Amino acid sequence: MVYFFLFNASRFYIYSKIKKYIKKNYWIIIDRSFPSTFVYQWYVGKVKNFISKDLLLKINNIVTQNLKIDKVFVIDVEPKVAYKRIKKQNIFEKKPLSYFRKLRKAYLELSKIFSWEILNGNLPPEEISKKIVKILKI
Repeated sequence: MVYFFLFNASRFYIYSKIKKYIKKNYWIIIDRSFPSTFVYQWYVGKVKNFISKDLLLKINNIVTQNLKIDKVFVIDVEPKVAYKRIKKQNIFEKKPLSYFRKLRKAYLELSKIFSWEILNGNLPPEEISKKIVKILKI
């Protein structure tokens, strides 16, 4: 639960800073926003033992100050490939491969529910970037 509140406090601060740019129609790119909290903390983690999904969504609306994300990209990487790419381990990357399989499954399931764009993360980063630029038409 501690991480849940720390991540949300951090997200509130970030959204407070970027709010003025969103109103000016700037493109804002954020990694690890609400989708990752939902997947890591609630869907795969233990936060669901303390709060409901509805409450999680309400907390997200408060934290993000009701700003809506226009587009979410899920870069889908096979867990074994992701494991090999990890350069610096933190608390999450030290988890077993089975944990990453659960995360991947959660992201793919939620992508269907929330219409998140799934990209093949096994491709070279340059190709993934080109696909994102093409989808966003920038």
